[in-house]
Amino acid sequence: MSFHTELHSTNPPVNESEKVDDAAESDLAWELADAISTLLADSDCAQLYSTIGSGESYTAIDIALQTIAHQSLPIPAELITKLTNWLGAYAHSDDGPRLHELVHAIKSQRR
Repeated sequence: MSFHTELHSTNPPVNESEKVDDAAESDLAWELADAISTLLADSDCAQLYSTIGSGESYTAIDIALQTIAHQSLPIPAELITKLTNWLGAYAHSDDGPRLHELVHAIKSQRR
């Protein structure tokens, strides 16, 4: 599954009671990209890194999660813990349930 067709710029739907740490979100996006970069086509990898580099960390994480879940790509347990923590800031957003399902699907793949 290529994520070219799914890539779009979105504003992160932040839960008003939680403040997203932009630097931490950017770090998480880079970690996800590094974890799956060797498993992606060169063009997909370049697109993912470009998205992060342009400051669209939320979009990059969203696309990475979709790619990881749909392609059953392996990621380290430590990264799943960071994703679960990151998800808290979006728990009450419109995207919260969808993001939760993606993270749950990724957790389930590790069993």
